[in-house]
Amino acid sequence: MKTYVIKKKNKNKEIVDLNEAISGFRFIPKKKKVTNITVVSSELINKIIKIKFDENFKRLVLITKTVLNDDNDDGSGVSAALNEELKIENMIKNRYNKYLTKEKQRLYLKKLALVEKELKIRQVLLYEQFMSLEENKGKSR
Repeated sequence: MKTYVIKKKNKNKEIVDLNEAISGFRFIPKKKKVTNITVVSSELINKIIKIKFDENFKRLVLITKTVLNDDNDDGSGVSAALNEELKIENMIKNRYNKYLTKEKQRLYLKKLALVEKELKIRQVLLYEQFMSLEENKGKSR
């Protein structure tokens, strides 16, 4: 596998062939013309992580809104949403930890904590409804 670095100098792009490993943020782009990309610039890394977090967070909020508005939910939707939240949280704590500032990491985790709190409230309400139905079944003799 060949590794290249593209440097921008005076509106010209100079390509330098490298055989050594570059340390930086690695990701696989959605368009598969390139197998993977390593970004070294911290400013660009923060922008990429923000885009990835925003995509995941929007998907989580959509799932959460669906779960909170569903009256016929048996709790499986809440569990799936909590699992998705946990996955994103672990990604921030483990994968993105060395690239994010503590302030950014705290901000992302705070957003996730708000969603998690709402989901746990819904989970408790569903459990209480289930327990009250079970008590009513036992008393109908």
